[in-house]
Amino acid sequence: MPVGGQLSGQVQLWDSRTNTLADHSGVTVSIDGPSAETALTDASGNYVFKDLRYGDYNLTFVKNGYGTYRLFNVAHRQATTAPTTMVNTVQLGQQTTTSIRSFTITGTTYTGNSGVSFQTTVSPNPTVSDRVYIRHFLSNDSTVSNTRFTFASPLTSLISNNATSGFTKNDLLAAGFKTGQTIYARIYTDSFQSNSYKNPVTNTWVFPNLNVAAPPAQSFVLTK
Repeated sequence: MPVGGQLSGQVQLWDSRTNTLADHSGVTVSIDGPSAETALTDASGNYVFKDLRYGDYNLTFVKNGYGTYRLFNVAHRQATTAPTTMVNTVQLGQQTTTSIRSFTITGTTYTGNSGVSFQTTVSPNPTVSDRVYIRHFLSNDSTVSNTRFTFASPLTSLISNNATSGFTKNDLLAAGFKTGQTIYARIYTDSFQSNSYKNPVTNTWVFPNLNVAAPPAQSFVLTK
């Protein structure tokens, strides 16, 4: 019986907004382990590992200008129909270069409910057809960051500057915060294809496409 077979997949490249690229080449795909094999995507984004021993593998995707993305525990098994494992297509976004000019707390309500609201301005200016994406990180620790947080929000899209974002009191309670607690918030720009993933080894979330140049944290008290 064969001890290995072909493992292949495809990468589609995006800019930091909502546009796919025409050329998907130049992504280095590497496999963890003693073999340390690598493959390079072609113009269509296809990559192939030939005669790869069957087993479970972690894949790493690297390209200049893009955040490093990882897939864990990809199962490579012998199939009954063909000795090929097809990996799910990876949508790889560029790291954003959009910067935040200002980030302020503007109120203690959001969408008409008790909570907190923020106002953010970014550069370049967002529009309806060219949105900017941001992500909030919250903690009860003043050193909150994209690597030290209690709660990370889903992506929020901005269609204009001075846009308002925020959370209701119920949102914050559901995130694990308590009334009367001081909460610290930081905001980062991110890409539409953020490529966030959870590392099962370190049990931490990684956000590879953020612009890590973020304004200082702002704080507020979750009212009772």
